[in-house]
Amino acid sequence: MKKYFLLSCAFLSLSLSAQQLYFIRAIEDVDYGYYELLPVQAIAYTPEQDTMLPLHKDYSRMLNVELNPLRSVAYYPEFKTFCFEMGGFITYMLSTNRIDTVVELTTHCPENYKVSPYLSMNIVNNHWAYRCTNLDVPKIDYAKFKGMDFSLSNHFDMSAPDFKDLYLTGVVAQRVYIKPNDGRLYLPIVADIENRPPFSFELPQKYWVAKESSPVILVNDSQKALLFLNSINPLQHEACGRFFAALYNKQKNTWVDIELKGNSSAIMAYGHWLAGMVQDERDFDRRFMPKYPSPGKAERDSVRMEYNFDDWASTYGIYRPGILYIFNTDTEKYIEWHTGGQGDSEILLVQDETVYYRVFDKIYKANIVDGERLGQPELLVKDSQMVPYIHWAFTSPVLPPVRKSAAFDRRHELLYSHVYQHNSLDRREYQVQIGKIFDRSATLPLGYAAAEENEWVNSWRIGDCSSLDISRDIVEKIQQATAGEKVGSLALRKKVACVGTIGIDKIAYPVAVYSERDTVANLKKVQVSGVDGLRAADNHRRFRYDDSFERYVVLAFYEEGSAEPALMLQVEKVAEGSGRSTLEEWLKFLNILQAPEAGG
Repeated sequence: MKKYFLLSCAFLSLSLSAQQLYFIRAIEDVDYGYYELLPVQAIAYTPEQDTMLPLHKDYSRMLNVELNPLRSVAYYPEFKTFCFEMGGFITYMLSTNRIDTVVELTTHCPENYKVSPYLSMNIVNNHWAYRCTNLDVPKIDYAKFKGMDFSLSNHFDMSAPDFKDLYLTGVVAQRVYIKPNDGRLYLPIVADIENRPPFSFELPQKYWVAKESSPVILVNDSQKALLFLNSINPLQHEACGRFFAALYNKQKNTWVDIELKGNSSAIMAYGHWLAGMVQDERDFDRRFMPKYPSPGKAERDSVRMEYNFDDWASTYGIYRPGILYIFNTDTEKYIEWHTGGQGDSEILLVQDETVYYRVFDKIYKANIVDGERLGQPELLVKDSQMVPYIHWAFTSPVLPPVRKSAAFDRRHELLYSHVYQHNSLDRREYQVQIGKIFDRSATLPLGYAAAEENEWVNSWRIGDCSSLDISRDIVEKIQQATAGEKVGSLALRKKVACVGTIGIDKIAYPVAVYSERDTVANLKKVQVSGVDGLRAADNHRRFRYDDSFERYVVLAFYEEGSAEPALMLQVEKVAEGSGRSTLEEWLKFLNILQAPEAGG
């Protein structure tokens, strides 16, 4: 079974709020051996053009999709996070505040336990949560629940009752069980029926049932909850089915019945808006398929696409008449519009009383007028190759300019890149190799095979640096020196890229230390109150940095009168996963960037 979700990332400047609009493209559960489609990538867009621009960011390598295909994509707008679940129960996060960096979630299941395939990553009470299961005993419930905070660094034990506060977006939903004459909604996350925890709210008596049922909670956040009750099928081809739901307004503590078109819910929650498309699952009656595909097929057939909406709709028995709607959960106002007979259409985002939506190969923007109707739509982009695969949109602050106080020469960049590719948070090949050698003073060849600067790059070797070595012999001496004072003599390893790890504030940073000398004794400490101060002439002669690399930052220290760096630290950008800057964290750690004084 194959289906698409997009992610195709693009940006549009929003001058008043200093925001950019992005679209993301990802292909979910695709057979890479059959299709030539690129799995996960980002494409840039500017409002002055009517087509997508060349590739902006390709996440495929970061996500390692060749070995672990992308299985699902979930978006949590309230928490500004995309969650990519890969084969092998590997999960990556993409923060919409830092779109150039994806971070792998490191799970902490006990020995003999694996992340459960039956409960994916969830947000529970402002924490990530998951379940570990002993897969050797599937008939017995040996589940252990684990959590981590949004910094992804603090792990802790959880219990099944904690899941009563599941955050659900509509696309991410949760089945529950209702017992006869009981208003509680029980979560089937443990095998023992008697120990299944109830959800955080109870149903009023009018929704109680005479026999056990298993509805789905579509939405649950701080404002509202939406419980799918039942649906009816369309009676003829032209008709739409219906689905019925109970809406709980948590601010008002009220329940109302709502009826929406389509027998299959296709909803996403954005603040006080539910955004949906009319959709029917018509596998129940194959008379509708494939004789009656979703409208607009002739337009879709005019564009060559390897795997398109009609392939997906046929696989899953889906029919969409081309009707979109939004529903205000505060005012209970319903707004619906038709997309000109194009079934391949969907809402991408509702934000700041503005709707962004796609109609096959076009993306539109429209304002919500007086909370009751949609204003005149504005065409943002038309592109028959990229737009049909877009399913998500979000806004993010305008990215700051690239931060670098000096560009390093090409041969150093090749050295940094090669070492990073073999020694990072996700791939510690060098450290594993060195760990097999008893002699810690031993070194290994770099194994750089490219022709460019081959002799110079391979003149370096790889060695091991423990965190104690780095802290005691380098970091502490830099930290302790005062502004303008000479740093104590540093014991280094000539032409050896020493790889190790340093922990700062519960974050482990992979580090590589470089020097072309065994001893450095003529460094002067630089200290500033802001990063921009490092560009001052006196400081620039002693210390430089480059934050323009995608996955790491380089810090370089210079002796008086020398144009070549005496010491270089290459630090992987790990802090970005928790919304921080690795550059600033390390400048503070080294006591180069001073924290402002209290009250200052």
